[in-house]
Amino acid sequence: MTKLENKKVRCANCKKYSEQLVVYNLDFSVEEANENTDFMNHIQVCPFCGHFAINIDFNIKELIFIPFQSVGDLKFGMKRKEVRRILGGFRQLPKDLYAKNSSDSFNGVMDCYYDEEDLLNSIVVSNEITVVFNEQIIMPLKEKEFNKLFKDAKTNFDGENMTWVESLGLTSYNYNKQVSSLTFQAKEL
Repeated sequence: MTKLENKKVRCANCKKYSEQLVVYNLDFSVEEANENTDFMNHIQVCPFCGHFAINIDFNIKELIFIPFQSVGDLKFGMKRKEVRRILGGFRQLPKDLYAKNSSDSFNGVMDCYYDEEDLLNSIVVSNEITVVFNEQIIMPLKEKEFNKLFKDAKTNFDGENMTWVESLGLTSYNYNKQVSSLTFQAKEL
């Protein structure tokens, strides 16, 4: 089901409210392809300060990672509606070939994945957000420095440019010798 809404949103930059189109979910089987692409790529712009993003109210700059437990305020095993309440504006992405359920994207910098019961089981964070583990910044970071931090890391895992730290449920995806995103996994729930 396609879900769009015009609502007042508070800008993370200037803290003023403005009316914005919020795109929650798109039903690709119903709408025309061009219209869905337009909605999927819709950018909100604050009329007061010019701040622009998929969701101008998204304001997470740093997350603390506790293996198999939490990433910031998100705890593995929490319900989808609680994740949405904590993070704010989202776009629901359709289930893909590898997922057990649809996922939610938050401002294009954080994606949350859920099991069949809508419980959070995986989080992907882009390098626009600082991630801290044991009081050490693990993103943004150079790939070489990341690999030195984790002695049990498997580099170039599965033939990809990524590093897997199984003991922490952590995977880094690397681009141009930098950590470009991190994936955090829950233990089997």
